[in-house]
Amino acid sequence: MTKLSVRKFKKAEKNLREKCLNKLRGSLNKFVTSYLNSTQSLQNSLTEYSQSSINDNLLALEVDISEKINENDEFVSPSSSIEIDNEIEINKLQTKNNGDVIKRNWIVYSKCKDRAFSFCCKLFDSNSTSNLSKDGINDWRHIGERLKSHEITIPHYTSLQSWIELKQRISEVNTIDKLHLTKLNAENNIGMMGSNDVLYQNSNGNFLSAIEMLAKFDPVIQKHVKRIKDKETHVHYLGHRIQDELIEIMANEVRKSIINLIKKHRYYSVIIDCTPDISHQEQVSLVFRIVNMHWEESTEPSIQELFMDFMNIHSTSGLSLSNLLISKLAEYEIPLSDCRGQGYDNGSNMVGEYQGVQSRIRAQNQRAFFAPCAAHKLNLLLCDVSQSCIRAITFFVMIERVYTLFSASTKRWGILKKHCSIVLKKWTATRWESRYKCVKTIRDQLPGVLNALEEISDSKCSNDPKSVSEARSMIDELMSFEFVLSLVIWNDILGQVKIVNRILQDPKMDLDASASSLDSLITFLQQYRVNGFENAKTVGMQIVESIDGYTISSEEAFRRDYFLILIDRATEALKVRFEIGKLKHQDDGFIKNCCQDLQNVLSEGNSRDVNGADLYMELLIFRNIIDENVTPLQALAFLKNVSSSFPIIEVAIRIMLTIPVTSAGAERLFSKLKLIKNYLRSNLS
Repeated sequence: MTKLSVRKFKKAEKNLREKCLNKLRGSLNKFVTSYLNSTQSLQNSLTEYSQSSINDNLLALEVDISEKINENDEFVSPSSSIEIDNEIEINKLQTKNNGDVIKRNWIVYSKCKDRAFSFCCKLFDSNSTSNLSKDGINDWRHIGERLKSHEITIPHYTSLQSWIELKQRISEVNTIDKLHLTKLNAENNIGMMGSNDVLYQNSNGNFLSAIEMLAKFDPVIQKHVKRIKDKETHVHYLGHRIQDELIEIMANEVRKSIINLIKKHRYYSVIIDCTPDISHQEQVSLVFRIVNMHWEESTEPSIQELFMDFMNIHSTSGLSLSNLLISKLAEYEIPLSDCRGQGYDNGSNMVGEYQGVQSRIRAQNQRAFFAPCAAHKLNLLLCDVSQSCIRAITFFVMIERVYTLFSASTKRWGILKKHCSIVLKKWTATRWESRYKCVKTIRDQLPGVLNALEEISDSKCSNDPKSVSEARSMIDELMSFEFVLSLVIWNDILGQVKIVNRILQDPKMDLDASASSLDSLITFLQQYRVNGFENAKTVGMQIVESIDGYTISSEEAFRRDYFLILIDRATEALKVRFEIGKLKHQDDGFIKNCCQDLQNVLSEGNSRDVNGADLYMELLIFRNIIDENVTPLQALAFLKNVSSSFPIIEVAIRIMLTIPVTSAGAERLFSKLKLIKNYLRSNLS
């Protein structure tokens, strides 16, 4: 054979080989219903599935593959990088000893990786060392042997069984009931675990008991429970570990939606507070405050305070808390530069000018304005007033003594309930609304309280000389007209403070409305100073009309040494602790200067939120369109529809409404913390 003939033969052989390979290339595509764009995306998707248990999209893909797997008998290697001398066929069918043929539906092929995988093992056997469940195989010459050796292993059997059971549950929509039940228990803080996690056994917990109850009425749940009892299935998602995982998955989804909402509206404020839990570990609650514009909806804009997390911390110093806050913002991928407000209590670790949390955050973002908690300031104001004179101190000591006497004994408490329709309330030093309830209860039921004390002081009905003596001394104090007047005065003052305090703690409260509320409280005190004493004296006389033997003290001395001192101290403290100001009609020059000042404080480097000159021009037009009595939130609702005409005003109002008035949003969550982490849960490992 000549050289030319040899060349022609080799060239023809090469062309024939390439033609065969082109014909065979992609023959495995018929076994795949969905492709991933890259090797990394395939690995990420399958790894994510094995870590997070159930993902709806992957489950749909799994069902799709299982139903659409190809009907042909064989597939061949699509790889063009392998030198193939002879045609190699990889058997897609498994032949039994008796000649029966079954399909290997668990084989899938990744086009991007050019490898074959065991689909069920990839999903359910994360600890497997087999390449079929990890990186896949492309040894096409020996793949038949590899498949035969793999399909007889115990891990493969277990994964295949889990896959089949999962497909069956999905087809029956069996997972929905359990997921909804888990969500219901979590939302209502219902403990799910018992002393065991076995169906139809005593003390197996609320969750399994609910499943047993549902099985009586729901045929799908009934069938599933029967299969569990008969040990036909071992993957049933009723164990406590998977329930904890499901709760964590749902919590993460809620957290993601909150983070997306914050990023969408850009500007936010942070509110944090600390408290020790029942296991004596310091817990920090984190709340974000935003102005939700509801861009895609017809709903009006609203202020929302969104709880994000409880976090454990070992130190409550300003450095530790600020580092925790910054790390959480980085974890949530929320820019610190978009923070426009901080809300904390008035502790030195929070508000310190140099070492406090607010100063450390402002060192990194000058536009994160700090607003001291108005509710805490109001409590401190009342503390000042209650310590303003000896008579005020004595009054609250007496209120506490009355409650202590009755609550220290079930017998004495029963006597109190016999004479009073509403029992006395306990008061705390930091919650002044509780003091209002204490004062109001005694004021409204003073004759009943005196009758109960009379019964206790009767030595024939009591064998406790100490309580008899205490009751008799209290009767003398409570029957004095001075005490009755104090009841009326403090009831009036604390009643007004309670109203303002509740207004301030409203999550929708803004700076302008809070200033108006505090201004109204000052107005009340100023008017009460003029005519409050006479009104209190009239009400006091009505209270003591049914009481015999009361004494009236020197009226003028009481008014001078108690009433006026009380009111003056409260008014002065309000003005000092709250720098109350209200927008008034100003000339154009003043407004222009304010706009420039606002631009300066809302600028950092080359970044700025508003342009002072543009804001001034918009305000000149906007003030002639909008009613002067509208609230900032109402103005924002109007601007939502014309935001393109007044974009700078809209941004300025959103930032103002974002700044918190109180830290009550974070503090209020501690009542839930006591429900979540109770004594039993705090002792779990």
